[in-house]
Amino acid sequence: MSNAVHAVPELDDAIKEYLLFRGFTNTLRSFDAERRNDGDRGLRVDKIVDQLFSFIEKYEVEALLEFWDQLNWRFFSRLEKPFTSSVRKLEICLKRYYVINAIQTGRPDKVAEFFDKIASEAQAFPEWRDWFALPFVKNPELQPMFETYFTRAWLDTFTLSLHNFLSTMFHNLPLPTLLSFDEEQIKLRAMVDEIESLRAAAWQDSSAGYKGHPPSHQAGSTSVAGGVADGGAPVEADGSGIPPPYTSASAARLPRDANAPTPVFTLSGTEVGSPEPPEAPATQSQPHSADDAGSGDAATGGDAEEEDAEGGDQNYSVQNPSSDAFVVLNQERYTEHNAAILQCAASPTGSYIASVDTDSVLKVWCTSPLIKTKLTRTGQTLPARISAVAWDHQSDTTLYIGFVNGDVLGIDVETEAETGTAKMPDTHPRVVALASQGSMVVCGLASGFDRPTGQLMLLHAKTLSIEAQLPVQSKTSVPCSFNFNHNTTLLVVGCEDGMVQIFDVRSNKFIMGWQAHKQRICGTKFSQDETTVFSSAADGKLMRWNAHHLGAPIAQSPADPVILAYAATYPHASGFSFDVEDEYVLRNCSASDVSAPGEVAIFVLRHSATDPIAPPALRLSGHEAAVTCFTWSSTTNTVISGSADNTVRVYTLFKVT
Repeated sequence: MSNAVHAVPELDDAIKEYLLFRGFTNTLRSFDAERRNDGDRGLRVDKIVDQLFSFIEKYEVEALLEFWDQLNWRFFSRLEKPFTSSVRKLEICLKRYYVINAIQTGRPDKVAEFFDKIASEAQAFPEWRDWFALPFVKNPELQPMFETYFTRAWLDTFTLSLHNFLSTMFHNLPLPTLLSFDEEQIKLRAMVDEIESLRAAAWQDSSAGYKGHPPSHQAGSTSVAGGVADGGAPVEADGSGIPPPYTSASAARLPRDANAPTPVFTLSGTEVGSPEPPEAPATQSQPHSADDAGSGDAATGGDAEEEDAEGGDQNYSVQNPSSDAFVVLNQERYTEHNAAILQCAASPTGSYIASVDTDSVLKVWCTSPLIKTKLTRTGQTLPARISAVAWDHQSDTTLYIGFVNGDVLGIDVETEAETGTAKMPDTHPRVVALASQGSMVVCGLASGFDRPTGQLMLLHAKTLSIEAQLPVQSKTSVPCSFNFNHNTTLLVVGCEDGMVQIFDVRSNKFIMGWQAHKQRICGTKFSQDETTVFSSAADGKLMRWNAHHLGAPIAQSPADPVILAYAATYPHASGFSFDVEDEYVLRNCSASDVSAPGEVAIFVLRHSATDPIAPPALRLSGHEAAVTCFTWSSTTNTVISGSADNTVRVYTLFKVT
C-alpha cells in the first residue's frame, strides 16, 4: 500500500477537480472541511507519529488517548491476532513516554493528571504497577527500574519501532478500489522495464564480437545499456555475501584507551577506488550495418527520437566494459533550473529529489510517474542564500534548508508548511552542511568566509531546537561532511582543513581524529561493520582508514586521482556515494575544466591491497558541462547527477546478480 499512500494527496486533488467540474460545490466544501480535519493524516506515517508526539509535548493527554483509540478502531482492530501484543506494547511505551516527558520538563502536575485518567484501566495490568510510584521517586532517571526510559537510545528505538509498525501495517492493508487506479500502470511499467532489461542482455550477447566498448546507441528519454564490473563477482566485506550483523556494542569498537597518544594525528592516507582520468567522448561517425541498426532498436526500445515533456536527451551516452554488473533501465533529465546545480539530494524512499542551483533557487520534484515540480523556493521567498539541504532521515516529505545567515528551516514539501526554524549563534552564522538521522539534525557552522572557525551543533529533528554543541578539536576545523553509524551513537565529521573527527553523540564527547587530507573534505562515511572510515576531498582522493587504530591505512590504489579545478566553487563535486552493500562506489570523472562534458562512474570498491584495480564498472555521461554534484539513492537504485549545464540527470539502474 506504500505507493497508494503517496497517491492519496494526488487522488484527493483529482476528486476535487471532478467535483468542481460537475458543479458539486456543496460537496466540494464538505470534502475540503473533512480533509482539514483528517484524523488519519492522509495515511502518512510521519504525520501520524508527529501528531502523537505533538500531543505529548503539549501535555494533551485526552487528545493523545483519543487519537490512539481512533487508530485502534480504524486500523489496529483489523489486524490478525498475533499483532495484538505488538499494538499493546507500543501503546504502553507511548503512555510511558508521556510520563517521562512530563517529568523531564518539570511538570509533575501533568504526571498526576495522567495517572488519574488511566488509573481505573491501568490497575488491571501488571506493567503499570511500579509506575504509580514514579511521581514520588526522587531522581527516577537514576533508579535501575526507570533509567532506561530516560535515555535518548530508548526514545529513538521506540520512535523507529512505532514508525516501522505503522508503515508495515499500511503497506499490508487492503486497498479501496479508488486507490487501485494506478496498479495496472505500475504493473505495465514493471513489465516494460523487464522487457527492456532482457533486450539489453540480448543486445549485449549479440555485441560480444566487438572489441573494447560496444557501440553507443542514442535514445530519447528512455534508454537501456549494460554495464559490468571487471573481474567477475564483486567482493563482499566479509566474504559471506551477507552484511555483518549490528550490535548495541558497536560504539565500543572505537578505542578509548586513556594511555593512547594525543587524539589528533597526521597520517599518510590510502587511496581506494580512485577514478581514472575521463576518456575522450566516443564518436559515432562510423556507419552501422543493417544488423547493427536492428540490435540498436532492440536496445533502445523503439524510436530514438521520442522525447518527454522535460526535454528528451539526444546526446545520451553510457560507456560500459564488456561483462555484466549493471543495466541502465532509464534516464531522465530535469531542466527547470537556469543556473549551475550546486547540490542534489534524494528523499529516503527516493520519491522526491531536491536540487539547489547557484542562483539559490530550490526545486523539489519527482520522477514517477512523470517528472513534476512539487515545490519552488527563490530568493524572494527565502531569508538568505541557501548553503545546504538535507532530507529528514525518517520522513519522505520533510526537508531541512540551511542558509548563509545562520538560519535553518524545516519544510513539508507537500503542504509547503514550515515544520520548524532555528537561528544559529551570531559567532558562527554560516551554515556549511546539514545531515539527519534518528531524532537528530547535525549542523556544521562557520564564522564567515575569510579564515573561518567552525562549530558543530546537534538539533532536535522535530523542533529544530539546539540540543548540544560537539567539541570540534581545532579552531580551523569547519565541519562540512557528516555520517552517522547505524544506531546514531557515533558521528564521523570531515572538515575544511582536511581533518576527520569522530564523536560519541550520546555523551557529546570527542573520541578521536586525524589529518586525512590536505584539502577540504567533501565526503565521509562509516563502513557497514564500522571498523573503517571512508573520506574524499577536493584533491580527488578517496581514502579508507582503520577506525581501530586511529586512521591507520588499509589499502592503496595507484590510480591517479582526478583533481577538479572547480571543486572550491562546487563543494559537492569531489564526494562519493556507495551502493547499499558497499560493493561499488560512485565518483565524479569529469575533466578539470568545468565547461567540458562531464560524467560520473561506478567503480568496484577495493577492500584490501590484494584486490585487483578494475576499470569503471559503468560510466554515466550525457552532461554538456562538468558534473558538480551527485548521489546514489540505494532505495530506488538511481544515480542523480547535477551539472554546470543547469540540468539534473536521473539514471535508473538494475544490478545484475
